[in-house]
Amino acid sequence: MSTRAALCISAVVLFGSATTTQATFHFMKIEQVIGGVNGDTTAQAIQLQMRSGFQNFIAPSRIRAWDAAGMNPIVIVDFGSTVPNGTAGSRVLIASANFANHTSPPLTVHATEPTMTNLIPASYLAAGSLTFETDSGGIIYWRLSWGGASYTGSTTGSITNDDDGDFGPPFAGPLPSSTTQALLFKNAAGVGSTTNAADYALTAGAAIFTNNAGDAFTVQEGAETTGACCDDLTGICTDSRTSDACTGDGFRYGGDDSTCATIDPPCAGPAGACCDENTGDCTEGETQADCEGAGARYGGDGSTCATIDPSCEAPPLEIGLELVAEGLVSPLSVTHAGDGSGRLFIVDQVGLIRVVENGVLLATPFLDVSAKMPVLGEVFDERGLLGMTFHPDYASNGRFFIRYSAPRSSTGSEPCDVTTFNPGCHAAIVAEYHVAGDPTTNNVADATSEIILLTVAEPQFNHNGGDLAFGPDGLLYVALGDGGGANDGLADIPVTHGEFGNGQNIETLLGAMLRIDVDGTPDMGLAYKIPLDNPFVGMTGADEIYAYGFRNPYRFSFDDGPGGDGSIYLGDVGQDVFEEVDIVDQGGNYGWVLREGAHCFDPFNPKTPPVECETAGLIDPVSEYTQAEGGLSVIGGFVYRGAESTRLVGKYIFGDFSADFGPTGRIYYFDTTGPEAFVRKEFAIAPDDAPLGLVLKGFGEDADGEVYACTSLDLPPSGSSGAVYRIVGIPDTPQTEPDGVPKNRFISFALPAGGAGAETAIEVQLLTLNRRCSQAFSTSSSPARKTRSAPAASATSRSPRKKALFVTSTCTRFVTARSTGA
Repeated sequence: MSTRAALCISAVVLFGSATTTQATFHFMKIEQVIGGVNGDTTAQAIQLQMRSGFQNFIAPSRIRAWDAAGMNPIVIVDFGSTVPNGTAGSRVLIASANFANHTSPPLTVHATEPTMTNLIPASYLAAGSLTFETDSGGIIYWRLSWGGASYTGSTTGSITNDDDGDFGPPFAGPLPSSTTQALLFKNAAGVGSTTNAADYALTAGAAIFTNNAGDAFTVQEGAETTGACCDDLTGICTDSRTSDACTGDGFRYGGDDSTCATIDPPCAGPAGACCDENTGDCTEGETQADCEGAGARYGGDGSTCATIDPSCEAPPLEIGLELVAEGLVSPLSVTHAGDGSGRLFIVDQVGLIRVVENGVLLATPFLDVSAKMPVLGEVFDERGLLGMTFHPDYASNGRFFIRYSAPRSSTGSEPCDVTTFNPGCHAAIVAEYHVAGDPTTNNVADATSEIILLTVAEPQFNHNGGDLAFGPDGLLYVALGDGGGANDGLADIPVTHGEFGNGQNIETLLGAMLRIDVDGTPDMGLAYKIPLDNPFVGMTGADEIYAYGFRNPYRFSFDDGPGGDGSIYLGDVGQDVFEEVDIVDQGGNYGWVLREGAHCFDPFNPKTPPVECETAGLIDPVSEYTQAEGGLSVIGGFVYRGAESTRLVGKYIFGDFSADFGPTGRIYYFDTTGPEAFVRKEFAIAPDDAPLGLVLKGFGEDADGEVYACTSLDLPPSGSSGAVYRIVGIPDTPQTEPDGVPKNRFISFALPAGGAGAETAIEVQLLTLNRRCSQAFSTSSSPARKTRSAPAASATSRSPRKKALFVTSTCTRFVTARSTGA
């Protein structure tokens, strides 16, 4: 990512007559910002200005919004490319999609100017801040704060930035959201900044924003009313009403400054799903007013509605999350030894492998390789201990294999990128270890037994892949990313990943899935044997490659449980627009950097897929989604083949890391067969279908085919909020323990409800972990992580009274409480 070097040059700025301060001259200054128009907080805009000529190399960088306490950052825009105009004073206008409805003339955004990825949250408008920073937050170039906001984040880089960037007192007032005023930098270009409070003021009248094409747009009052789906861009509206008349459901101001229209019927229809909104294929001769209730929706043909296919109305599958281990740092995966011991092994990114035995997280690590790794970043890092797998015959030979990051020096074939805030120069290591004594009982590996099988130079800190696993063929599969940075290095000056990028270069191991034999006699010069049926054996291409064309194949798994067909499911993390799940075939090319997902990709304009590109020989993903709808980084998982949750059998469980680099991960699934195969759906999480509320960092599987989710409240590999949960389908077929006691059973008892002698009858569903849990419960104030139950309702609430219950015995699963009456 050598373009990042163009973000700053050294300069000396004088303040007063006697003080000389070393500062950093940054290409883009923030010029004005608006948080909404007349209370419409979906209409937001940020305007940047180029400070001197040829400062359009702003990528890769981003703008984030922070709350009043300087916490909970939200990515507003991620600059994936430069802008074409390199003239001093040119503006870059970053606007939300709805901002165009409030400008005159109607806003047209220049082709390379980004739309906001996320809005500044309404709760941040009274007090908060914006930062312009490197794309991973290591260097903050400037910060604009308002409304008395404090700040707890990084203050690396300049604290003055000439025109802004001051980390001192903020502008006193809130971000404008109730008038057409904007918060505007009031000093001339080149004037040194002192504080946000001194340098920013509200505009005197209607805000005027300018885009990179030089077009000016005046923000207008009263431009829109409540409604949806009228064509805002063309203003095609047929009902000759004025904008003031567009106030009811089914009407919206059209965008042509004069008329409003009845909305396209599907957008105004009642709740429902799956009716064909494009063709209006609806057979029942009912009017729109009759289309009420589940199973019916207005059809889109202007007159009729239809009963929906019942399968479309099926509620989402419900799962429970049962706590298995907590107090971890950054858990990435869970696996087992296949030795009949029932132990779980948790890979923690900071270099530790932890053991859960008989439901207890052991204090002593199974293995600690932290001393072999580089120091991990405090803001975000994709290096570390990334994967682990046991040899199929571990019970007898005690062999296991890990994948971690190690420091390295620059090489000619893959030089270190030293231009970024976090150069990340490292080596991807695949190593073998073993356990002395009885592998089925020894919970500490031999730390001196390391045999390094493979070392691959990585130029940057990210896109490392990191998973490894034995396939049904007994061979070891390893996934490697493209080396890091953006655009597979093709937009860097000079290019950093070679002429074609690493994803399409079959002579590098980066951007590929590898397959090696760790049991055969090693080939000359190698620590392993090359399987003779690997696709490039005997021809041009690296012999280790099994499949290629990946960007960041972070997690993969084999569907090799009962009923599985051995397919390899892989989640490949996208760049700016699409996330994808692939089924990996031998010799397959999965398209990166020619495509992102099933869409053409332009490294110089990565957020706008080209209409056409070379697709011959490229394999489509089986499922994909946009980052706007599903999250920023797909996390590959497992096809469920366990016996505990019959409703999950045959479903691929996967998820997404986060929607905004905060604790907003999601857990998805799709069927692997049938009419809805590969259609992504989101689980409902018991008991209240609440959001996951955690960063999702990985998945795991035990010897019985049960699936686990690895989570944290923290984005970086730090802290102690890491936790692992077992995923359980709810409701499910009643099962019993060997002693005949039902699993997942409801037990009843009375719980004091406040007041003299008052009690509330409560049923509690106890979800059994391993063998049995005690029936002893308490309303103790132990950590809420022990339960997924909602907080207690207030005394005036009509909803059923719930208390956060947890098990006081060795049972580590959550329980669900529900009121059954007073």
